[in-house]
Parts: sequence; structure tokens; C-alpha cells
Amino acid sequence: MQRERLWTKNFILTALVNVMVFFNAHLLLSTLAIFAITRFAVGDAAGGASASIFVIGALVIRPLAGQLMARLPIKTLLLGCLAVFVVTPVLLGWSPSYPVLLIERFVHGLAFGVGSTITSAVAVAGLPVTRLAEGTSWYATSTMLGVALGPVAGLALINAFQFQAVIIAASVTSAFALVLALIVNTDAAKPKPPSAGNNEHWITKFISPEAVPAALVGMIASAGYASIVTYLGLFADERQIAGASIFFLVYGASVLASRPFTGPLMDRKGFSIVMVPALGLFALSLVLLSAATNFGMLLAAALGVGLGYGNMLSAGQTIAVTSVPKHRIGMATATFFLGIDAGIGLGPILLGPVVLQFGTGGMYFFMGMVVAVLTLVYIWVSRGQQRTPRG
Repeated sequence: MQRERLWTKNFILTALVNVMVFFNAHLLLSTLAIFAITRFAVGDAAGGASASIFVIGALVIRPLAGQLMARLPIKTLLLGCLAVFVVTPVLLGWSPSYPVLLIERFVHGLAFGVGSTITSAVAVAGLPVTRLAEGTSWYATSTMLGVALGPVAGLALINAFQFQAVIIAASVTSAFALVLALIVNTDAAKPKPPSAGNNEHWITKFISPEAVPAALVGMIASAGYASIVTYLGLFADERQIAGASIFFLVYGASVLASRPFTGPLMDRKGFSIVMVPALGLFALSLVLLSAATNFGMLLAAALGVGLGYGNMLSAGQTIAVTSVPKHRIGMATATFFLGIDAGIGLGPILLGPVVLQFGTGGMYFFMGMVVAVLTLVYIWVSRGQQRTPRG
């Protein structure tokens, strides 16, 4: 029997747009604090707020993304978000004051929250049911590529050519994404309008209750990943481990290497066969990281984080979108990424006191225990369950 086609033109174009959306976001996340501190003579905490306000913007808009998709033309909405991505970097470079810069970043976060929800919903809605997990896994890889390449390019550009080069790179890549989005067919992701006499609870207008469990798992696990992104440099300095930036390259490579296997495995055997080992491996990797005293242990932890957290993301998103009918995929996607955004945005803040009390190593060990408990809870809650895609 011939397998249904996965790599359609629309899927490839949407994935490319997604790479550039996340590349743009993380290009600026990695460099804007440096620019703000230099340009406006603010402290490190105020500089870091330029990153936090972006995440807050995405968090605020996520619950409304599904409603916006239902009420407005999705193609127009996507193009509008990408237009914001083209213009915002230029505006950031010309910001007359620090408060204005924060407002611009908040609007940028709003566009990111809606735009990334749309691209994900469009990609997943067009996948064949029999290859849904495989396709979602590959689509999640496009997110990972943007997340990994953005900081590498951003730091290289700002060190070599100043922030103006970052502005050009962000705007040009976003303009290219805007051109590609003109070709993308968004019809499959359009939610159905509410029927007359619909008695659904008001909360379902903003989040998908069916996707909340996956979102909660993603939120807790993402807090652990955010602790790595935020504190790895400090940890490496404390332990006198050189070359810590290689961590994220190994992380990305391990995610890419596992994609051809984990997606099809979930399609055949169910979600737990990937989710349980992924969560368990992520917990072990955090514990290993907490004990790392040399470059080899750091790279081993990076490999485990990629296989663990990287595959948790794709499995979690697949669980979220297969828990709802096809016309609510956009809402389920927004709900799942609301959890991811919350974990990434709030994790470093909530873990700050743990770092102060126990150090970065103690904090990584603590998060390893938290993810270990999460793994056990997931096993208990999901036992005997095997969800299948719904049309």
C-alpha cells in the first residue's frame, strides 16, 4: 500500500516560514539586551526585560489566537503578523527611548504568538492522519532550527558588525517569509464558526481543554529547558568548562538525528512509547548536567536534552492536536504553545531563588527531580490510553 504523501509543497513552505519566524525571534532575543544596555545605559535586569516583554506579549495573545483565526481571514492575519516582523527590527534600531523599545517588543511578541500559532495549525491540518505524528515531529524540527540558528547568527553579527547587521538580517529573513506566505494555502486550518445554540463553555473560546494536559507537561519541561538557556553560561564559568556554546549545537544535532525514527514510531505504537523515555531521559540529563565537571559530561547532557526535551516537544504537540477535531487544531496548538511560552517565560524567574540558595548545579538537580516526578505522573495518568487522530 502506497503511503500518503507528507512532504507536500504547502507543508514545506509553511515549515520554511516557521523557521524564519523563530529565527527572527531568537536572533533578537539573543542580542537585544546587549543593544538596550549599550544604547540606553540601563542595567542588566532592564536589558533582560526586553526579552521578557516579548514572551509576555506571546503569552497574552495565545488564548485569543484561536478566536482571531475563527473571525478573521487566516491568510490576511498571517501576512499581517509577518509584516510586523519585517518592520519591528527597524523600529527597534530607531527607538527614541527604552520605554518605546519595550512597547515595540510587546507588539512583536503579539505578532509572534499569533503567527507561530497559524503556521503550526496550517502545517498540522494538512498532514495525512496516518502520518500525523511523523509530520508534526518534522514540523517541530523547523522550530528547533530557528531556535538554534537565531542566537548563533545574532551573536556573530552583533560582535562583528554591531546591531545594525542584526536589524538587516531580521528584516530580510522576515520579508522572505512574507513572500513565501503569499503562496501558502491556509484553508485547511480555518476553524468552523460556532453553530447556533452552541452551549459550549466560554473557556473553550480561548483554550482547548483537551490540550491542557499536554500543555501542562510542556510548561513544566520547558521551565527546565529555559533554566539551561538562561544559566548555562554562568554554570560553565563556575565549573570552568570551556566551549559551552557547543551544547546547543549538539542539542540540535541530536534532535535532527532522532526525527526519522520517533515520529513514525508514535504513528505505529502511540505517544507514550516516545513521551515516557523522552521525559525520563530529560530528567537524567538535567541530573547529569548538575554534576558536570568537564566538557565531555556537558556534551553528554546536551545529547540527552536533545533526545529528551526535543522529542517531548513534538510528542506533546501531537498529543494536543490529536485530542481535538480537525477544525479545532488551531485552538489546540495555541493552548499547547501557551504552556511552552509560560514555562520558558516564567521558569528562569521562579528558579532564580533556587539558584541563589543552591547554585546553578543545585538548580539543575532540582529540575531533574521535578521532571522525574512529571514522568511518573504522566505514566500514571496515561496508562492504558491510546489516542488516535480525529477528523
